[in-house]
Order: sequence, then C-alpha cells, then structure tokens
Amino acid sequence: MNDILNDIEARQAQFSTLPFFKFLEQGNRIEDANLFVSGLAFFILAFQDMLRINEAQITDPVLLPIAQHHRQEDLGHDIWFLHDIQKLDADCSAALLFSEKSVQTRDTSYAIAAEIYRASDDRIRLVIPLVLEAAGHIFFSRAYHFFNRAGYTDRLKYFSEEHFQAELDHEMFDQDINQRLQALHLTDELRQEAGDVVERIFTALIAMVSALNDQIEQTQLERTQLESALGEHRPNPELATAL
Repeated sequence: MNDILNDIEARQAQFSTLPFFKFLEQGNRIEDANLFVSGLAFFILAFQDMLRINEAQITDPVLLPIAQHHRQEDLGHDIWFLHDIQKLDADCSAALLFSEKSVQTRDTSYAIAAEIYRASDDRIRLVIPLVLEAAGHIFFSRAYHFFNRAGYTDRLKYFSEEHFQAELDHEMFDQDINQRLQALHLTDELRQEAGDVVERIFTALIAMVSALNDQIEQTQLERTQLESALGEHRPNPELATAL
C-alpha cells in the first residue's frame, strides 16, 4: 500500500497547482466566494453519504475500524457548511444544486460514488477516503485565508482556520492508522486497481474545481466589463464645473 500512498501524495502536489487554488491564495472578494461556496454545495452535502456508503461496503473486521475512523473525523461537517451558507447568505437552493451551473459538481460526486460500488476489495475502498482527504487538505489550507483577506468577520465553521487545524490534528493522531495502511499488502492486480482509482478520483476532482474556476473567471470578466462601461459613461466633474 505504501506505493499507493506515494501516488496519492504525488497527485496531491499536482492538484495544488490548479488555477482554482491560485485564486483562493490571491482572491479577496466575497462575491467570488459565494460563487464557489454555492458551486461546491452538492459535493459537500453528498460527501457524508460517500463516507457512509463506503464504510457500509467494508466487511473486513480489521479494515472496518479504519473506515469508521475516517468517517467519524468528518461527521457533522455538512452542518458546519450549512451554518456558513447562512452566514454568507449564499445560494444553496435545490434549483441551484440541480442547475446547469452545478452539473460538473454533481458529475464529480456521482463519479466518486461509483468508485465505492466498483471497488473489488476492502483495501481499495480504503483508498477512496485517503484521496478525498488529500484533496481536502489543499482546499482547506487556502479557503480560510481567502475569507480572512475578504475581511469577513462573522464566525464561520466549515471555512474556518479551526476546521483546517482540525484536519491537521487528524493527521497528527493518525500515525497508527498510517502504519497499518502502509503494512497492507496488495497483489499486482489490486495495486493496478488502486492506482486507477486514485487517478480517476483526482481527474473527477480536477474537472469540478476547473469548472468552478471557469465560472469565477467569467464572472470577474463580466464585472470588469461592466465597471469599465460605467466608467466611460460617468460625467466628467471638471467639465460639469466649467459648464
């Protein structure tokens, strides 16, 4: 399994270079935040079901506690997200969740759910939360900085530094689990299957955040064009004084 953990780490590093994360590192407008918060809503709310279903598929008594541990670490974070949606006054309506704007977010969620049912072995099912955790680290380490720069003073839960710190604490206290994962033996067939799962999940996640980034860039372009047009039609104060 150690080879797969190294694969996940390598793909995580590539994932971190996407334009969406550069936006999180540099952006500071709350209007843009509401766009990506709403755009991620379906995935975030479905995430709890992904972990629940994945855990339910595992029958190995040695591996089941590891899946249960991963689920417990994230249990209730959907409630944190709904709290933040209200604080931010962001759209989380069913009309938006099932709109054309959210189609890639839904497709990514379904693709990951499919991996859970497709997996041939419990060891493969353990790979799924590991990939999601690695991708989540890249997001959470940047998201709370975005809101700090935006000057958002209302207390958030899901998009908070405390949430990111909790994720770091999980990693610190998961050393025993990591050692057990590294000790797992994979046949050549399972090694190939696990590598394919890592690749497909990261590909699905890349499609989701890239679609969000495209929407953000389009909105920023339209805003810039509008501000430019308004500037061109604004009266010249010096000319008005002269008249």
